[in-house]
Amino acid sequence: MRDKIFLILFPVVLLGCTSKSNTINPRKFILDFESKSYLDSVSISHSGILTKDTFFKGNTSFALFNNNANLKLNLNFKAKKIYKVSCWKKGKIKITTLIENRKEKITVKESLSYKHDNGWDKIELLINTSWFDTIEKAIVCVENMQNKKVWIDDLIIEEVLEENTEFSFQIKKKSVKKLISLRNKATHSSYIKSKYKKKIKAKLNGESVTIKLKGDWTDHILSGIWSFKTYGSSPIIQDLKTLTFQNVKTRNLLKEWTFIKLCKEAGIASPKYDIVSVSINGGTPYVCALEEDFSNDFILRKRAYSAPVLRLYEDFLFPHWAYDWTNKKVKIPAINHSYIYCYEGEKYSNGSFKTKFHQDALKLKEFIKEKSIIHLIDKEKWAEFFAIQALTKSYHNLTWHNTRWFVNDKGLLEPIAYDGNTQNGEAENWFGGLFGDLNRYLNNGPSVAINFTNKLFMNSEFMTIYIEKLYQYSNESFLKERLQNFSNEMEISLKKIQKYYDYDYNTDYLYKSAKQIREDLKKIDNSAWVGKEHIFKLDFKSGTAPLNKIYAKNLIRGYYNEGNLTFINGTSKQIKAYNIKNKKEHYISANGDLKIKYINGEKWFIHIENDEIEIPIISWIPLN
Repeated sequence: MRDKIFLILFPVVLLGCTSKSNTINPRKFILDFESKSYLDSVSISHSGILTKDTFFKGNTSFALFNNNANLKLNLNFKAKKIYKVSCWKKGKIKITTLIENRKEKITVKESLSYKHDNGWDKIELLINTSWFDTIEKAIVCVENMQNKKVWIDDLIIEEVLEENTEFSFQIKKKSVKKLISLRNKATHSSYIKSKYKKKIKAKLNGESVTIKLKGDWTDHILSGIWSFKTYGSSPIIQDLKTLTFQNVKTRNLLKEWTFIKLCKEAGIASPKYDIVSVSINGGTPYVCALEEDFSNDFILRKRAYSAPVLRLYEDFLFPHWAYDWTNKKVKIPAINHSYIYCYEGEKYSNGSFKTKFHQDALKLKEFIKEKSIIHLIDKEKWAEFFAIQALTKSYHNLTWHNTRWFVNDKGLLEPIAYDGNTQNGEAENWFGGLFGDLNRYLNNGPSVAINFTNKLFMNSEFMTIYIEKLYQYSNESFLKERLQNFSNEMEISLKKIQKYYDYDYNTDYLYKSAKQIREDLKKIDNSAWVGKEHIFKLDFKSGTAPLNKIYAKNLIRGYYNEGNLTFINGTSKQIKAYNIKNKKEHYISANGDLKIKYINGEKWFIHIENDEIEIPIISWIPLN
């Protein structure tokens, strides 16, 4: 039974802290803030006022005046359920929910909004209680996150009623406990550290798999829906052994799905990307995005020939950014501290596969570092890929560490459609004008997004093809026909999401974008940039990273190849590398490198902050 609680209007009154309340048992509970007496009766504590100066519905809303001022509610949640907490708000607030059994606690939170109405924003948090067999405590807290007044209205706590599940995980209690511990520890940082991405045994639809936390940033695990990477010894679905199940919000709900579908229609290599329902240990299913991994012969599945999927190492970026937010600004020439490696690393480390990887990686290195690169790429594929990004504003893929490449059977580099969107659409605003118009955005976007791919827009031959593709994708008849090809799938996927979120989606934004592209094409002129590819020359000597544990572990490494070992020191201080076994020592200058003869199996160390740190030695292709 779903009961809405109608409240009586009382005068505006200052509310102080109250005593313990009756526990709310939510099938659907609505607190519309029309009554002080009812608010007092259902809350654990609250501070603020019922106010008539602004409201979403009715005549009154609830105002929280100061940072950390909050409203708390005591709930009677049941295990194996999906609950949703939502409210309309003005200003920055956060919804946090604690669920607890006898031994474990899980805290989940949400602060972003996807729905907007007359100056109000709706915030929604899903809570998955399937991790526990019993729930002993559940508390919802709505908290002010800014140093000025915020308003909330129509706070709703409800159980999501859904039975259909496509993917069912079974995880033993011991493994659940371990997974919760890893997740809880990971949330203490802004990014998910690799030490918390440990594999856990599970079963998926009755078959043995291992799972681990997935994602770079903790937005993948902060809410009640966590992202997982899943590995099977045999195919999980079709011929796919490795999949990710991730919170649909991390890729901006259906916008990533549409971006991927448009790329597939264009013949651009793209992973399987579906909206699916998933359950944990027989609980109520939730909605998430299923994405195909690039392992297990990804290119063979797409093109019927083998090729490694290439990527650039990025793990050093996240501790750098986290350090940078709370310390003196540090500069690292990021691309130069990276190296080229690939998925299926074990396979491509031996024999003819290793030869193939080196050939392809050197081609990518030339693409990144050299001025003339047009002969290295499949021009048609790159031009259409960029046109789709300009249309959908799926710019997140353009950062050098988010891009994936492969070398096709003609020996040319192609892009892979992947990771184009971010939660809440932040990446959509990276460029002020038409993507590719260097006159308008070269000095405006984030430095991480303005990188070596811009050299393509400095080539007149490529610009001719790219502009043709822009005209094609900005044509309403063409766009309508393309979208019609997957409109039924879109409707099915949207309905799956709408069972859980108050989410409106249509393709009007694409037609609006197409119209803007047509206007921008009237004035695009990159002729002044032709031949200036040299401005993207990578400088390895300009870093200011301090010599501490964070940067020592992430910016100091060794590369071995054909009997040689090259040390790279990405910090701004000279270091001493030493070999304990043979007592050898070498000094590497600040932001410098040093090549020595290498005996296989040698271990080298540095001494930082009273700790001995082993220098990682790898065999991939460095960019410096």
